Amino acid sequence: MHPLLQANLQADFAQLFSADALSWTPVDGWEPHLRRLFTVLQAHRGNARFFWMKRRFAGLEVCFRKPEPVSSDNSESDLRFDADTVEDESRLVCERCGEDGRVAMTQGAGGIRLRQTLCRECLDHKRLDGWRFSWAEGARYRW
Repeated sequence: MHPLLQANLQADFAQLFSADALSWTPVDGWEPHLRRLFTVLQAHRGNARFFWMKRRFAGLEVCFRKPEPVSSDNSESDLRFDADTVEDESRLVCERCGEDGRVAMTQGAGGIRLRQTLCRECLDHKRLDGWRFSWAEGARYRW
C-alpha cells in the first residue's frame, strides 16, 4: 500500500468517516473501486458512513452504517448492491497493481492458506520474494 493512500481517501471523502470507523488498510490496486464506492456512499445525502474494510478470501469486504432515514430513491439495498458489486470486482483485479487478476494461494504459517488476487506479474514478484503462490483452481475459487 502506498503510505498516503488511506490518508488521501479519507481526505477526499471526509464526510464518510466518523470517529467510530474502525481501522482499515486499502490496497493500491483497489483504489478505483473504493473511490467509486465512496462516491456512491457520499451521494446518498451524506447519511451513509463507512465503518470498516478488510481483505477477505482474496477479495474486498466493506461495511457501512446505513443511512437514516432511508428514502425511496436512496435505499439501503441500493447501497448494499453497490458495495457487493465492488466486492465482487475486487476478486478480478490484482490488489497490488490494479491489472486483471485471479485468486492465488499459498500455505502460510500454521497451515493457514493465504489468498490474494494477483496478476501474472505480481504473482511472479511474490515468488521472487520467496512466497510459494500458485493459482487457485476449482469451482469454489472462480468468482
